[in-house]
Amino acid sequence: MTLLVDNTLAGQPGTRPSNQTLADSAASGTVTITAPSRATYDDARTIYGRPSIRVDSGRHRGDTPQLLIPLPKGEWWVRWYLWHPPTQEAGHGASEVRWHAAFGKTGLLTYQTAPGNFYARLQKYDIAADADPATHTGARHPPGAWLRLELHSDGSRTELRVFEGHATTDVHTMTWGQGLSGPMGLTGYRYLRRRTLYWGDQGTEVRDLQRELQDLGYDIGPAGADGDFGNGTYFAVKKFQAKYGISPDDGIPGPETRAAMDYQLGRRFPPLWVSHLAVSDEGWVGPVPDPTPVPEPRPARFTVGLPL
Repeated sequence: MTLLVDNTLAGQPGTRPSNQTLADSAASGTVTITAPSRATYDDARTIYGRPSIRVDSGRHRGDTPQLLIPLPKGEWWVRWYLWHPPTQEAGHGASEVRWHAAFGKTGLLTYQTAPGNFYARLQKYDIAADADPATHTGARHPPGAWLRLELHSDGSRTELRVFEGHATTDVHTMTWGQGLSGPMGLTGYRYLRRRTLYWGDQGTEVRDLQRELQDLGYDIGPAGADGDFGNGTYFAVKKFQAKYGISPDDGIPGPETRAAMDYQLGRRFPPLWVSHLAVSDEGWVGPVPDPTPVPEPRPARFTVGLPL
């Protein structure tokens, strides 16, 4: 099989990926990167001894690394390896959601459920919007280990296959009745699922938001954290959004705004690791071949005895 893109995504540990280093690690095709300051070559997670790219979530959509991959027109197949952190152990559980891949106006969300399974959603790619609970499906493979994701789209249907590492069996398949087109962007933008609050809302969730704004140094009005989303809270949210480049700065603390607040409050969330990306227009790519050379069999030795 001829691969249109074949890139190990490997580089010198501790350095930042760049368009040049991505070109150096490619056997074919082109991969570029945006916002590389939050991505690092890391040998804490390796595939056949090769370092991978650690993707740390930024504080908003423009501050999170994204690998950009061209895709052919029509039918295509993509394979990449993903180390998805066990968010249950970090205390976030199913509340932590990550935008993992983007295809124009459609995105692939990944997350971990309470039992520890890997789940995915395919929906409109809008970081500022809540996840659509009607579009998810899941796999029994646990995070905290290398997963191999193989994605196929023919223009009208999309299929995602999830394997553990280099396995070729025990696959879990997720399908959606919509097609995808390139380019593809691999990213790691994350947020915690919360109810989006609006002006006029009241209750404990509003009080928690107000206290976080106060902790960040924002004035929410003379009433303080009273659990009433009024003008003071609204304008405090707008000021925060304007300061950190969140658009639109509409005073609505949606997922992107709350993720940026989490970041500024010092809440650090586990990164993702990605490795060995490949694109084909001929069929499923499959696992990375083991680069270890197989020793050639040694010829048998025969001893010829002398007659007595």
